[in-house]
Amino acid sequence: MAGPFMPDEMAQLLRSGLMCFPLTDLDEHGEFDRRSFAARLDWHLSYRPRAIFAAGGAGEFFSLTLAEYSAVVAETVAVTGGRVPVVAAAGFGTRLAVDYAREAERLCCDAVLLLPPYLTDAPQDGLVAHVDAVCKATRLGVVVYSRANGVLGAAAIAELASANSNFIGVKDGQGDIEELNRIRALLGERVTLLNGMPTAETYAPAYFGMDIRCYSSAIFSFLPRTALEFYASLEANDRPAIAAFNRDFLVPYCDIRRRRPGYAVGIVKAVHHNGLTDVVKEKFYVPHTQWARSLGNTNLIRGMTVVARTDGNPAALAAPIREAIRQLDPALPMADVRTMTDVVGAAMSTPRFTSVLLSIFALLALTLSAIGIYGVLSYVVSRRRREIGIRVAIGARRGQVIRMVLQSGLMLALAGIGAGVVLALGVTRLLQGLLHGVAPADPATFAAVAVALGAVAILASAVPAWRASRVDPVVALKSE
Repeated sequence: MAGPFMPDEMAQLLRSGLMCFPLTDLDEHGEFDRRSFAARLDWHLSYRPRAIFAAGGAGEFFSLTLAEYSAVVAETVAVTGGRVPVVAAAGFGTRLAVDYAREAERLCCDAVLLLPPYLTDAPQDGLVAHVDAVCKATRLGVVVYSRANGVLGAAAIAELASANSNFIGVKDGQGDIEELNRIRALLGERVTLLNGMPTAETYAPAYFGMDIRCYSSAIFSFLPRTALEFYASLEANDRPAIAAFNRDFLVPYCDIRRRRPGYAVGIVKAVHHNGLTDVVKEKFYVPHTQWARSLGNTNLIRGMTVVARTDGNPAALAAPIREAIRQLDPALPMADVRTMTDVVGAAMSTPRFTSVLLSIFALLALTLSAIGIYGVLSYVVSRRRREIGIRVAIGARRGQVIRMVLQSGLMLALAGIGAGVVLALGVTRLLQGLLHGVAPADPATFAAVAVALGAVAILASAVPAWRASRVDPVVALKSE
């Protein structure tokens, strides 16, 4: 459509659907990268979001200068070309918020998202005066992000709606259901309510129950198809699909976000970059050229690795990738082409060989211990042959004789296991580099080994015990 949306049109449009806030692309010098940002916008627009928030990330807005803000918003308006409305952020103190709102109107945006005042507490009448000044400074529709130190109560919202026709909505970041019901009861459809909770998908089913069906999705920023599929599940009230999304994606995603406070921009799984046995540390990702510059010497970066995923034979991709690289730079060589199976196999070859070698030594040690227990008990039985004969002669049963010998063998094993556990706890740190997914002093492993050694000791004692139970007391006494 020609020209910006009118406030009442924006209010109606924001009653349902997903909104997205694209990340702002920066080049290796930390400057706004228009070309990369335009490509990102085109990608987002292909999924048809309800609206685009320009420079609207809560952490992003406060990180941009006014000049950078203007460049980002102008590029957003140019790329969208009226296909979807553009909502530009405004914030900071009242004077600056007014300037941002006027700049958004000058750049032909469709509405303003007024973020909470930055690091400033204020009473309700102060917040009303702040929002009122912004509304009166622009003809654009104003949506207030009610969150943190900028939470508006129902009475304040009613006062602003009465005084400003372009006060069109409240993006709720509190999740106070009682207050939302009070706003609805007081204002009806006069003010559009949006779900503005962090990770809005977590709260979306509850908000849908209140007929609040529009929210901005951080997940849309990197997995738009997944975000849209979940939204479709909400609209269809597909409870199994909603439960599966929560279980398989949303809960693990939120667990990762909760590890550290702040503004979460992007999330990836833990990466074992240099091998499976490496300690996984916090990482961040930067463009290849920016990484070279950050080191202070571009000559330090002499190559890069390209990873391509396929459902077919991975080796068949080598020729097409080589051709694509040749078209980019004919002088650029491509070497060390391997499948991921080969890469993982090479990374694990040394740990696997060491583990096999240690397993052989452990099996040999276990065999020697079994032979040792067998030999010691056989010797003990032979030395106690007369004693055993006397015990049998005075009425000892075979089961008692067998138990006596087994107890002797088990006592030897328990003494060895106790000493071995103490020594093992002292040297397990030397094996830490060979372990993956198991703690060096894993209680379950120690318990399993102790049980296994005890079982071997019982088996090694079984033959001498059986022989002891077969001692003929007459023969035993005569032999002495």
